[in-house]
Amino acid sequence: LPAGAREAGAVLKARVARAAHLYVVPGGYPHGFKAFTADEAPAALRWTVAWLPYAGMAADRAAPTDGPPLVVGDPNHDLRGAYVEARWVAGQLAGPAVLMRAQATVARVRAALKGAGHVHFAGHGVLAERDPWAAHLQLADGLLDVTDLLTVGLTGAPVVVLSGCETGVDAVLLDDSAVGLSEAFLALGARSVVATDRPVADGSALRFMKAFYGAGGAERPARGVQAAAKALRAAGDPHWAAFRVIGLR
Repeated sequence: LPAGAREAGAVLKARVARAAHLYVVPGGYPHGFKAFTADEAPAALRWTVAWLPYAGMAADRAAPTDGPPLVVGDPNHDLRGAYVEARWVAGQLAGPAVLMRAQATVARVRAALKGAGHVHFAGHGVLAERDPWAAHLQLADGLLDVTDLLTVGLTGAPVVVLSGCETGVDAVLLDDSAVGLSEAFLALGARSVVATDRPVADGSALRFMKAFYGAGGAERPARGVQAAAKALRAAGDPHWAAFRVIGLR
């Protein structure tokens, strides 16, 4: 694709006009995400889009786990929207394990992740751009970083939602030599990870997730992200473009 986001978007629209869904393997293309949210008619709103760390993942048909969902909310007790979001999401899922605020310790979250059938995290995500191994989720009593996640033993959660700032940032996904939170969950067997590539306002994340789950995002994350993006964009919220599906649709 051309180097510029606008030019790449134009080429893309011309070549895949009849497609309904796109899997994108970005390789080392630095403008990949931006090409799908640029212009007056963004490609991310025309098609459902999912980003793959490698093309072979699209052919993976491993059976997902059917354990209880896990919802983690506002571990640092400083995001009112994340608290409300987690409570709302827990009400949409069947029989979830819910760890809110002080309950969301590293030990409890690690234990609950094992075999979880769905994961929703609403809180602070931190990117370490120069050291992607240090990317982490902030919990009540410490950090859950990439190295910690790779020892959890999560197997096949259909969808992992990381509703925090920069939980799936461009540089981590697009750099073949780097790793990040999304890649860690995929390596553990998650089918899809919904994550962000920039800081997201607390209220915007709440509105996005209500639209995402309302559109069936727990079963079809790419469709849920597209529907939520359309809703926020129509409401004039610029954070509509922050969320991505990394993995299967």
